[in-house]
Amino acid sequence: MHDLIASLEPEMEYICKVSGATELSLSVVSGGKEAYAKHLGFRDVEAKKAPDVDTTYFIGSVTKDMVAALLGILVEEGGLQWSAHIASILPELQDSFEARVARSDGIWIQRAGNILLPKSESIRTWVAQPVVRDFRSGFLYNNYAYGVIGRAIEKIEGKSLEETFKEKLWEPLGMHRTSMEDIPGNSNAAKAYYAPDDATSYGVPIPTISHETIMRAAGAIRSCTNDLAKYYSNFMHAANHQFSNKTASTPNSPFKQLTTILRPYNQLDLISFSEQSYALGSGRAQLPCPLGTLSYNYLLTAILPMQNSSGLGDACDWIPHMIIQKLSGSTENIDFRQLSSMAAKAAPALAEKIEPDLEKGRERGTKHLGLEAYTGHYWNALHNFRIDVSVRHGRLYMKFQGIENENYELRYYYHHSWIWNVSHNDTAKQGRFPTRPWSSYIIEFNCGD
Repeated sequence: MHDLIASLEPEMEYICKVSGATELSLSVVSGGKEAYAKHLGFRDVEAKKAPDVDTTYFIGSVTKDMVAALLGILVEEGGLQWSAHIASILPELQDSFEARVARSDGIWIQRAGNILLPKSESIRTWVAQPVVRDFRSGFLYNNYAYGVIGRAIEKIEGKSLEETFKEKLWEPLGMHRTSMEDIPGNSNAAKAYYAPDDATSYGVPIPTISHETIMRAAGAIRSCTNDLAKYYSNFMHAANHQFSNKTASTPNSPFKQLTTILRPYNQLDLISFSEQSYALGSGRAQLPCPLGTLSYNYLLTAILPMQNSSGLGDACDWIPHMIIQKLSGSTENIDFRQLSSMAAKAAPALAEKIEPDLEKGRERGTKHLGLEAYTGHYWNALHNFRIDVSVRHGRLYMKFQGIENENYELRYYYHHSWIWNVSHNDTAKQGRFPTRPWSSYIIEFNCGD
């Protein structure tokens, strides 16, 4: 297996370069052992420091997978049931629509949003979100509900989510460089970068999400390939054992209830004949081809890529796809260099495509009031999120939550509406993804006329 993957290294380097990925750490685990490891680029571009097995990264939504595993442990210990109504743990949810729906997996509720708020605001903010479609009528990605689940775990255990992770999951697996906040004195953490249209590296602030913020249970965990190799080696062994033996636990493993956790609960958008569904905290995808003549056990193989940049393409996605195709024995000739190049060329256009859509909706011949008429502090109904609007050098600006790097110029649209979309390169400097709907770039002021 090592030699098969190593033969792809020239393609890996090309994909990282064209995608603007400053660094990539890769580990492939099979049969409980690391079969391949490679670290490309720099975790710190300015200092030319290379990554290694202990370099820590934000692992983003992999946090959700670990939250699901933690809940499985609590259920197996008897402190929780999958059928429990979330409102029985958090009474403040009693009046929410979701809390009144009885499901065999009612503890697990999932939908959409992303706002910088402290965790103390998680429950009332989530409850206040409007219901945009019938419950469980379709899949819609949601981070808010994980904040609620994280709060429920903290209430049940009487300690922080991070402390519970350490006690029940990370320490039993020997994961000593995994955390929900920056490790004090950590000199081996990947810096963050965003690639402008020339695929160079633009440094952006490290995410501030932690166990103290509203999205902690959705994406606050930092880890390294060494720790994740331990995690998924044990996870795959336990999953295989529990499915094969129809049991909820595995000797010498902290993982419990995996037959429940890994069951498909919601169909993802149907784009092929093969299954694509959502389990508890993770996605399920059926590979489109057989394993060929290779002898490795696909149920015990994991590909663990991590990178510290975004922008023109997802090297963390292209490279695992390429490895899977190689290991599966597929004879189909897929040019991953060409595909990643096409994606990198298309990426800057995502921001530019928003402008024509806005122009189609623009009404001509209207005028705005004096800029001072639009200034002020605008709060949401809960009074926990605000937009500050001010005039600087004859131009109108808005700022989210008073945060300096969340500051955007407003340009006149029509009547009392203003727009704030920017180019790919300006988006890169903000560290934002330019993929939201064009309508969300319209700010409309109610001026009473």
